Amino acid sequence: MLTPLIQRYSVRKYDFLPNVGGSHVPVSLCPSPPPQTHSYTHRPDFSHQHTLTHTHTTTNLPKNINSSLSLSLPLYSGGPGSGKGTQSLKIAERYGFQYMSVGELLRKKMIHNATSNRKWSLIAKIITNGELAPQETTITEIKQKIMKIPDANGIVIDGFPRDVGQALSFEDQICTPDLVVFLACTNSRLKERLQKRAEQQGRPDDNPKAIDRRLTNFKQNTIPLVKYFQERGLIVTLDASGIPVAVRGLVQKHIDQISICAR
Repeated sequence: MLTPLIQRYSVRKYDFLPNVGGSHVPVSLCPSPPPQTHSYTHRPDFSHQHTLTHTHTTTNLPKNINSSLSLSLPLYSGGPGSGKGTQSLKIAERYGFQYMSVGELLRKKMIHNATSNRKWSLIAKIITNGELAPQETTITEIKQKIMKIPDANGIVIDGFPRDVGQALSFEDQICTPDLVVFLACTNSRLKERLQKRAEQQGRPDDNPKAIDRRLTNFKQNTIPLVKYFQERGLIVTLDASGIPVAVRGLVQKHIDQISICAR
């Protein structure tokens, strides 16, 4: 059963990736008056995500690290194969920000722990099947990574959030992002890129079955996630089907514009 919040952002059927608001680029990133902040009394149903019980303790992480952050924090979201990694890494280099790939963060933990740790062995199976990693694990890993780079001017986070539940948990336990860049791309183009990447890199979650599952999950979660950030006035949606350098130019334009707004 979906909670009222998820019902609010759910779109039952669609055969295409969203062209949000009728345009890939918002008219302005300097809204006046500022966008209204919404308060929600219901948290989303996380039953669609895997939950693992474990007894080990983490490294004394604060419940919310928002008070310790005074940095720029853009998030990159989009379908698998949309170019999130390529674009976010280049943006981090351009602005002198730290770069964090959530997918790579989890994959490294899998490689180092899957054979000796039951929890990570289960997570490895989940990810290899094309499903989302457990939410509490993902948030904990992000928090640990951020706490290790406290002197950064900014952190570009690639591949997060994947759904409204993750977005809410991120804001609750870490902070509200300065900007969410959503890279929109057709389903056929995403699949073509993933198949090519599978031939070149051989990632465990780029097998044919996992690719189909990841694309299905992405379609189910995309419109609610974009709607959520759109209501918050935080999202920029860009057409990622073009050449990378053209997409990157659009991203830079919007980040520069946000910097001007903040002055």
